[in-house]
Amino acid sequence: GYLGSLMDYGQGFDVYFQSQNEERVWQALLDFLDVNADAIKGMNGGGLFLFIHLFDPHSPYVNHAPRLVRNKGLWGTVDITSAEHLRPLKEHTFQLGKDYQADDLDYIRAVYDWEVIHTDVLVGKIMARLRWLGLYDTCNIVFTADHGEAFGENGQWAHSHGFETCTGIPLVLRFPGVVSPGVDRTSLASNLDIMPTLLSLAGGAMPEGLEGRNLLDPTAQGVTAQYGISEDRRHGWLTMRDERYKLIVSGANAWTDGPQWALGGPESEAVYRLFDLETDPGEERDLSGQKPEVLGAMKARLMEHCERVGIVGSGVQGRSKHEQTVVEISADTRRKLEALGYFD
Repeated sequence: GYLGSLMDYGQGFDVYFQSQNEERVWQALLDFLDVNADAIKGMNGGGLFLFIHLFDPHSPYVNHAPRLVRNKGLWGTVDITSAEHLRPLKEHTFQLGKDYQADDLDYIRAVYDWEVIHTDVLVGKIMARLRWLGLYDTCNIVFTADHGEAFGENGQWAHSHGFETCTGIPLVLRFPGVVSPGVDRTSLASNLDIMPTLLSLAGGAMPEGLEGRNLLDPTAQGVTAQYGISEDRRHGWLTMRDERYKLIVSGANAWTDGPQWALGGPESEAVYRLFDLETDPGEERDLSGQKPEVLGAMKARLMEHCERVGIVGSGVQGRSKHEQTVVEISADTRRKLEALGYFD
């Protein structure tokens, strides 16, 4: 994986290889498959869980096609770093015509598109290697992401916000003999559904209290999920959506020795917005003042979820019930995190 123990990505694995060069991560997986192909075949499709985390597409954006993608704007043909360019765009401190031009924004989008192409090539080579080694037909494959990316829509740039450009992500399942190929479902699903689905596929028992649902359960086919939710404590965003409506909460945190949830307390500056995704998929018209019944129902459902998972609770005044753990990090680690936009 690109990220390791610092982000708790390496938990639960017998072996976890971490490198901030994602092509080394990709190559390590191919080498593992080459060396262990016969042993994997002997498992007959069971007993092995492989996880690969590729960082791109993600800020800072790297131009993977510098000969094809060039910029005629003020910034020139450079790597777009969150600290230098994306953060001022997110905070609206850059002025069009003075600090950047439309060509600069087109360049950002083009570079991101090439990051998508670059990652698609890496994933495609993994699929090709599985076929070449004779493993593809017995592999169950899940492809997903943790967030999307905005390029000015709804006044947002990059991620860490509550709009669909960030919270809408792909979820592709390939389960030979279980899921028919080419099926496209538009029903609501969540990354929380991956664990119970894979447990079911492996014949494992379902732990109590799982938030997600088994997408392979015949009784769940055609049954609409009640809601989907996303949380971003650092930036104070919460979203709650069903098949039609979406509630977006911003300003849902407060900083006291770090970000803490602040919902319902006297210090809360949370702002609630409601959107009808059926008629307004771009989330441009806030209906919170026009549909108070829907807003109230969505807020009640959100608070029920928040109390259940510990975001708010009785007597907590909106603070998180989880104790905060302070971890000392080195100056080098901090510089790397700053380059990725994790510190202001």
